[in-house]
Amino acid sequence: MSNRESILEILSKAKAASSVSPDRAIEMSNEAYQMSRDGGFKREEGFSLLGAAYGYRVKSDVGNLLDMSLAARQIFEELDDHEGLMRALNLAGVAYFYSSLYEEAMRNFLKALDYSKVVNDPFLESSVLNNIAEVYRETLSYNKAIEFYKRAEGLSRENGLDINRAVILGNIGEIYLKESKPEEALKCFESGKMILKDMNDPISLAEIESRIGQVYQAMGGRAEAEEQYKKSLAMLETLENKYYSIDILTNLASLYAETDLDEAMELLAIAISYAEEIDAKKKISSVYRQIASINEDYGNYSVALDYFKLYCSYSEKQSNLALGNRLEILNIELKHTTDFEQLNQLKDRFEHEIKLQKLEIERMNEMNRSLEKKISEDELTGILNRRAINKKLHEIAEAARDEKFFLTVYMLDIDNFKMYNDHWGHSDGDKCLISITKAISSIAWSRNDIFGRYGGEEFVYIARTKDYDTALGLGEEIREEVEKLGLYYGNGSDKTPTTISIGGVVGSGEELSSVPRLLQMADDQLYISKRSGKNRVRLISLD
Repeated sequence: MSNRESILEILSKAKAASSVSPDRAIEMSNEAYQMSRDGGFKREEGFSLLGAAYGYRVKSDVGNLLDMSLAARQIFEELDDHEGLMRALNLAGVAYFYSSLYEEAMRNFLKALDYSKVVNDPFLESSVLNNIAEVYRETLSYNKAIEFYKRAEGLSRENGLDINRAVILGNIGEIYLKESKPEEALKCFESGKMILKDMNDPISLAEIESRIGQVYQAMGGRAEAEEQYKKSLAMLETLENKYYSIDILTNLASLYAETDLDEAMELLAIAISYAEEIDAKKKISSVYRQIASINEDYGNYSVALDYFKLYCSYSEKQSNLALGNRLEILNIELKHTTDFEQLNQLKDRFEHEIKLQKLEIERMNEMNRSLEKKISEDELTGILNRRAINKKLHEIAEAARDEKFFLTVYMLDIDNFKMYNDHWGHSDGDKCLISITKAISSIAWSRNDIFGRYGGEEFVYIARTKDYDTALGLGEEIREEVEKLGLYYGNGSDKTPTTISIGGVVGSGEELSSVPRLLQMADDQLYISKRSGKNRVRLISLD
């Protein structure tokens, strides 16, 4: 056997090993590369670089994938080898695609497609067409994506490339699903399923079963969707494939979240454990985002915020990693070019990527702020809620102890609010709460005080005060401001004004050591104020 034949045999074995043992494939390709250089076999040298690139593709090592592809392209350009160029350009396009550099990816894929006119390789051509469609899909150009997917699917059908065809049908179905065309999506998925049933590819079959479940879920068929998801999950668990199982678990969780929060959270907890086992950081981030979203829908804003912060943390790490990958790609491109104009373009593109990352971080921060606001804000009135009031009171009481200033805690309650609701109805009752809130908030804003809704028709107002008399005066000001609103219930001689009763406690220094005691004492004074005839202020001093 000649050296050239030995090299080709090694490369054939490397290609067969690349999908199951990429490190071994890279090792064999490097061996073939060295033999090619020693023997002066330039074409084999290029294909050895491509062999290593295929291994790096499986490993998602984008930097080495691009480096090997560009090095191979240079060799094939010197040789004017069209097949080699088509393969090298396709792999370079994949590297750019993985880095979300879609313009560069498309440029390489289209160049590769040009060579299909002279390279008779239907499998490679259909792969390039599929990759072009993927770029269009990622950039939301769905009509163009379907156009190229269908070209790839037709080519695969004509040449008996069944696995290729099933994958492409699945991709087309995904777009129809995104476009809210479930019937068209289902046809594509069922066609792909029929092909895969005759093939030995259980992972692809499980994936398409899950997609069919998504269609049923979109069409409101909960039972059918659940059946598909469970069937898909059972296949993957038999194969002990945790990577794809995570997707099925999140699909099931989204289904259960409509009616059973606990069941959904249990499934997502399993998904996180799987993702942590295989160190799938991107999937961990996605699951955290889903948990945050579901809990936000249920009004569990505190839980939602905790998980959203975890999502942000993982996303920021992923963004930094992606930026690092793009910097690595930039350095690799610099290594393979001497074109000054192209160097400037690369520099501009990298600066643009940094700008986009900053915008994404700001977007996440804004969502974070929005959730924090929901956690601390009363949904109806927009003022602080009970949780936030308790937190603020602990903080200001501690400051008052340290700085020894007077602090007054008022408990406010709308008098006979049930009668107001019964007379006018709950909708007007809500308007009453909002009107009173606005009136008292205007005082709080002018003084930089703290005001919030403690629950129902009860409120808490916290203020720095000079002494007892000042605190009493402020209490009267609040009471009078509500009285001025002229709210009432009843008719004729039974017409009764809507007022508030106030109870409070005034103190300073160590007297403020127990926040629960402060609230209880203020509440006790409120009770006395109510018993004494309502629409009045009653305070007690801790001195």
